[in-house]
Amino acid sequence: MYQHESAESSDDSQDECKATRISPVSEPISPPMCAAAATSAPSELHSPSTRVMQNFIIVRLDANANENSKSFRKFLTQLRKSYTTLKEFSNVDECIEYIKSVKDEKIFLITSGSLGEKMVPTIHDLAQLCSIFIYCKNTAHHKEWAQQWPKITGVHSAIDSISKHLPKFIRESDQDAISMSFIPKSIMSAASSKQQNLIKLETTYRYSALLKQIVLETDENDTKCMEDFVAYCCQCQESASKFTTEEFKHIYKEKSSIWWYTSATFISSILNRAQQMSDMKAMLKMTFFIQNLHHQLKLLHEQQASDFSQQFIVYRSQRFSQEDFQRLSNAKGGLMSFNNFLSTTKEKPVAKKFAKRVLHTNNKIVSVIF
Repeated sequence: MYQHESAESSDDSQDECKATRISPVSEPISPPMCAAAATSAPSELHSPSTRVMQNFIIVRLDANANENSKSFRKFLTQLRKSYTTLKEFSNVDECIEYIKSVKDEKIFLITSGSLGEKMVPTIHDLAQLCSIFIYCKNTAHHKEWAQQWPKITGVHSAIDSISKHLPKFIRESDQDAISMSFIPKSIMSAASSKQQNLIKLETTYRYSALLKQIVLETDENDTKCMEDFVAYCCQCQESASKFTTEEFKHIYKEKSSIWWYTSATFISSILNRAQQMSDMKAMLKMTFFIQNLHHQLKLLHEQQASDFSQQFIVYRSQRFSQEDFQRLSNAKGGLMSFNNFLSTTKEKPVAKKFAKRVLHTNNKIVSVIF
């Protein structure tokens, strides 16, 4: 379900948020997308031609990269169309070195069973490694050793199984990366009593408020904005399948802006990344999408508000690092701001299920239900 909201922070797992809009989520499609896919050295990650535009990187390790089945090669082609950064390796040491070099993104690793057995003990506890997918035919042997490593999602003998589960894990990770701001009660009290200027509020909070005003008030032609967005995407990524403005306009108009954001598509990922990294350039390139999404939500709220005579509670599960959770705890009694559009649910068990899912895979992560 979909929601654009803000909420006050609390250590209670039943914080109330006011909903303005609920919408079903459809299955994602895979539009053409500029993609980077190569066996690369770690130093290439942040070069201008391979700028990471999403919060995650898909890494594939296989010693027999050129001998995979036709179905697996088709799967990789589909990944390159759907996600902006796919890195392929055939050497274990090079792959480990690359994974260790990544600092700001989450990594989803697809590896063969034999190579995975060698490298997983070395990389499993790295914070940037989110999930591991083992792809091999000898499932019996590899399931045995894989059971001791919680980040391994499973041993998959069919590529369809990975195709089904990977987008879900990516979407969950992307949602956890949504930028947030925390303002302690002491700062709010000082500001209200004129003891302290509001300029000292957290930078991300001030940035988000200013950017929202700029983007929503910008008056530009959608076609021109789309042209700029397409050019920006293809400039940032070494492309195996660049798309044209006309192709993008065609696929974009097939669905609503709400659908594009609630589905596992590159647009929502790029927007989340831009917000998290305070990337003003990327945000301005997406003005057309942010405005369309804002106006659609506003229109739906006007249409549906009369259907709800009473307030109701919606829930959101969010996973925090120990450091960010401490910041949240310190802000108790103050304010908390989600600096992006937000997905929520009216069903608390759904939020609980999502929150519990990570507990057995990473003891350095704290799950919170708002």
